[in-house]
Amino acid sequence: NPAAYGQSFDLCGPRAYTLAELVRLVAATLGLERRVIALPDALGKLQALALEILPGKLMTRDNLLSMSVDNVCSGRPPGFCDFEPASVESVIPEYLGPQSIGARYARYRSER
Repeated sequence: NPAAYGQSFDLCGPRAYTLAELVRLVAATLGLERRVIALPDALGKLQALALEILPGKLMTRDNLLSMSVDNVCSGRPPGFCDFEPASVESVIPEYLGPQSIGARYARYRSER
């Protein structure tokens, strides 16, 4: 949309989630049981350092630091945006549930 050129917009929700809450929500959506074990800060930093060194960088110390600050905003998207804000709980099934595009592709691949 040309009205958006050169602009930036806050596109986030009003609620802050912990990583543990997000892991539990995704696991529940996928029908999995996952145990989330909280680590003391020092061990979390050590884990992030180790994961930062490994190929693929599953986690970095910078990721860990950024998770210590809430990322929330208020308000609505600009009027020309063609979507309605939605909660994480309401959209995760759309992306990860049995009727998601990814799940349909997985079923298709298994039938070949």
